[in-house]
Amino acid sequence: MKIVVDSNVIYSALLNTGEYVRDIFFSDLYELHSCKYIVVETFRNKEKLFKHAKLKDSILLDRLFKLLRNVTPVNEGFISDDSLERAYELCSGGYEKDIPFVALSIHMNCPLWTNDEELMLNLSNRGFYNFFNP
Repeated sequence: MKIVVDSNVIYSALLNTGEYVRDIFFSDLYELHSCKYIVVETFRNKEKLFKHAKLKDSILLDRLFKLLRNVTPVNEGFISDDSLERAYELCSGGYEKDIPFVALSIHMNCPLWTNDEELMLNLSNRGFYNFFNP
């Protein structure tokens, strides 16, 4: 099953002690995809991640490497204009940072995995229901 992964899911897998999220990353049942931008966004937030992690920096970086190794980065340039336009409509009004992830989900016709409940509510209210809920 193909799934588009939002950055907050990766952060959750890094910071939480719960194994079920990480188990999905390493399961053969799922094919995880995300925008290439996820790498930039993760490193932009690295100080916040280090601050909140209850792990040594070397362990956190090793975990990040292993998680990202199991996510196929997709160049945002390959997302269709129609998918980007629809994502823009769905995410306007405060959720613009999520446009690439929503657009990729639409483009690939696969569920979006996010932990952002406000985003899910906003998208659902606008007619988008394709979410992955483990």
